[in-house]
Amino acid sequence: MARPRRAKLKEDRLNDESTVFSAELTVAAGERRHITLGYSREGLDREAALRRLRQEEAKIALGQWADKRASKPTGKEVTFEVYASDWFAAKSREVSESTRDELRGQLTKHLIPFFGRYPMREIDRKLVKEFRTSKLAQRERLAERLAAGERPVDARRQPLKPLSNASINKLLRTTSAIFDEAVEEDELIDANPVGKKRLKQAPPKRTWLMPDELLDLLEAAERVDQRHKPQTIERAREVHAILARGGTLAHAAQTIGRAYATTQRLAEIDLAHRNPSPRRAIIATLGLSGPRASECCALDVSDVDLANRRLTIAGTKTDAAARKVKIVDLLRQELLRYKLDVQLAEGPLYPTATGRRRTKDNLRQRVLPAVVREANRVRRKRGAPPIREDITPHTLRRTFISLLIAHRRDVPFAQRQAGHKDPRVTLRIYTEVIDTDFGPTAEILELLMAYSGGDETPAKRDTQPGLRVTTPNETESGLHDLHVR
Repeated sequence: MARPRRAKLKEDRLNDESTVFSAELTVAAGERRHITLGYSREGLDREAALRRLRQEEAKIALGQWADKRASKPTGKEVTFEVYASDWFAAKSREVSESTRDELRGQLTKHLIPFFGRYPMREIDRKLVKEFRTSKLAQRERLAERLAAGERPVDARRQPLKPLSNASINKLLRTTSAIFDEAVEEDELIDANPVGKKRLKQAPPKRTWLMPDELLDLLEAAERVDQRHKPQTIERAREVHAILARGGTLAHAAQTIGRAYATTQRLAEIDLAHRNPSPRRAIIATLGLSGPRASECCALDVSDVDLANRRLTIAGTKTDAAARKVKIVDLLRQELLRYKLDVQLAEGPLYPTATGRRRTKDNLRQRVLPAVVREANRVRRKRGAPPIREDITPHTLRRTFISLLIAHRRDVPFAQRQAGHKDPRVTLRIYTEVIDTDFGPTAEILELLMAYSGGDETPAKRDTQPGLRVTTPNETESGLHDLHVR
């Protein structure tokens, strides 16, 4: 008989910087329960939480574990923590993995820490209002710390961000859903204490990029993925250029303002060497074929058909989301180079360094920020306006749709390629794009969206002359950057 797998201790950092310890235990065949072991603000540390977890596992193994929620409780007896944990366990079977992760985060980081100890019948509108007020106060305190130059992080070392009104409203909607079930199905309480009032939300920022901005992101992505920082590569190029003109290392050190030993190391850098660039391939896929973040993460190697120039997207949202997207010329080059570099035979198209499938959080937090920072560094040097730093994978999806329309594809074609079920969504983007002047970036637009595979929906177009992909020796960075010549 196989030895039972030990449950993994979970640690979640709350907004008040305390930690909640929890785990999911298999209490019977096919039955798992989410249990909260305690909080650091109660004096619990990781070692003590692990001891509690092993004690619970031992009780299960000996058949001594008792479910405190087995008897029919009343609203005066059952606490919010107990009821919400049961609600989550049942809900987990109905929703997608991403929704399940979001609900778990809402419960462990926000709702249970505040409401957890209260019996369900004792939670009223006044307490719900206090919860909303406390979240606003936490947001203000975190904003003050950020303004003072602090960089607080959570348990996973990710930067803490102030909750938006939309995020607080999501917490209220989840709380309301829990109480709705307590009223209508379990009859624990008489009325839902969560009112209809919500915080005012700013209209969503539906952003998209101009052709030159997308091109700069592609170039920056490759620089970020190299062994040396982009600035180091630039200094190494200066040193190599001085030495090529017959200069000495001492002269090069004086010219670039670095120590002799540092200059010597710069001279030893192999500028012809290039690491594979998953970031570049990911951004090219998002910006030139328009998958949703979850769809991009779900792509497998077998979904890329370079011979027939088709990218198969399974779809995660609607029936129309399942589609085959035409691979434009530039994306075909990017995917071909990526597949040759990484030599993946099967599995996820864009795995992490550990071989696991990426998540939309990985794209948003790990892939994009560094690329945007590097692109803006170079744009500032040449006097171009910076790309907004709050772009998301969905920004690149909207960029793809915008570029299709700017490249004179008709709306039905753009709708099919984007996987929109409702044409009004595509038309809304069309109305934003139609008045945009793409004249200054027309050549880059043609470079990005040219399709020579035949079977194009629009009428024939004249390919603009003078567009090509430069070689490493022709670019300033030497990293296979794209430039319009």
